[in-house]
Amino acid sequence: MSDYQRMISAATVGFGAKPFPAGTFDPPVDGRVAAVCDADDSVGSVLRVAGLYAVARRAGQLPSSIDPATAPAPAETRPLITGAHAFLIERALTVRPILDGVLGDIAAAGLRLPPRLIPELLRLQQSGVVTQALWDAIGSGGQWYAVEHYGRGHRALRSVRWADSTDWPKETDYTHGDIAKRLEWLAVARTLDPDRARDVVASHWTSEDAESRATLLAAFAAPEHDADEPFLEAALDDRAVTVRSAAVAVLDRRSGSRYLDRMKARAAHIFSVKKSVLGVKITVHPLPGPDAAAVRDGLSTTKPEAVIARTPIAFWSEVFGGAAPEKVARALPDTVLAALTLSALRGNDPRWAVPLLQRCLPTDYGTSYDPATAHPAISAEMIRALTNTAESAPLVRLAAGLPRPFAREVAEALFGSLAGAAWGTARQRREAAAHLAAGYPLDWLPRFVALVDRTTDEELHRFYATVFELLTLRSDIAKELP
Repeated sequence: MSDYQRMISAATVGFGAKPFPAGTFDPPVDGRVAAVCDADDSVGSVLRVAGLYAVARRAGQLPSSIDPATAPAPAETRPLITGAHAFLIERALTVRPILDGVLGDIAAAGLRLPPRLIPELLRLQQSGVVTQALWDAIGSGGQWYAVEHYGRGHRALRSVRWADSTDWPKETDYTHGDIAKRLEWLAVARTLDPDRARDVVASHWTSEDAESRATLLAAFAAPEHDADEPFLEAALDDRAVTVRSAAVAVLDRRSGSRYLDRMKARAAHIFSVKKSVLGVKITVHPLPGPDAAAVRDGLSTTKPEAVIARTPIAFWSEVFGGAAPEKVARALPDTVLAALTLSALRGNDPRWAVPLLQRCLPTDYGTSYDPATAHPAISAEMIRALTNTAESAPLVRLAAGLPRPFAREVAEALFGSLAGAAWGTARQRREAAAHLAAGYPLDWLPRFVALVDRTTDEELHRFYATVFELLTLRSDIAKELP
């Protein structure tokens, strides 16, 4: 335990039980502790030493050694933001959704952050990757510092240092790295030469365990390359069920493939449609007993729902012969309706998805709905469908994934859902408030003021007030931009 930790421990349990440590403190403050300590004022001494540590952390550290071969940082080309702007950004450091948007605005405006903020911002990114917005906003000096701090090959810098690279990545990262590094290598290699990347994967395929094979297959989901299809089709014959399932998941998502053609062939016999002046009558037929080809494609049942969900909604629109989606929805039993809704969600087709969601919310909607790419009308209807779903706070996850700023219809749907159970517990609502404040257009501030003023429920008032405070912070930061 360091002397700083012993000091905090003593302060926690009381100096009657543990004395104030008199040893040597950590290097950033050692030699200066004696000047601020008073034997007759233990409490004040703790606060002053803690202040020394806080100042030391803010100031950063001198390098223990300097490599004379290290080139100096390039000259800055971006002007600094103002002091007031930097102060407001410090307030946003703990609110990651807002911080990400602020960094994007600074980068887009051609400005840069002051050096004192750069170490803390890089520390916040250390568990993931440095984003392009942060990379641009820290300027030439900050980029130099990041490379020296992390190391040139560090994965935290992969999205910015490799973005425009034309150099083939080291294949030892794939052959000898952990699964994260291998996926990283594969993503970069597929952007440079997808055929060569696939050949490298195939050359080591038989020596991979089932878990690795399934994980690597998922990396072929995007971007799509036609030449990958034979490799993916071959994986349908893998000896491991997890690998076969992974192959089905990838083939199932492609915009066109032999797999989808086989699904359409099976789907063609599921529905019989009769239209009349009174509406539409739809008869649902079971699938034939699964043969070897069906089992290979992941079908082991005579129930038609699996094929319906995996077949593109454009195909079903032709099958139903131009019948209105609302009439089709009323004519289908619930299980089949859920499968057709999944097809519409996967196809991102609001003409079908919206009326289907109004009648049926599939329990596994998350497998087919992605808020980041969904049409705004679909997201708005999904929000309304989920508003009173208490289990697992689904709207928190949905709000986190939505594009920002929110589209007008999405913003309206969210606003109407704020009192619903789908925002979860008080802790989950605090998390949601950050995502909402990061996504709402700033002209919504007056509506949140009115909402806060008229709300009497204490928990809801706290939720709305948090959104308002964070949205106000975003507004204040935006005012500092030129």
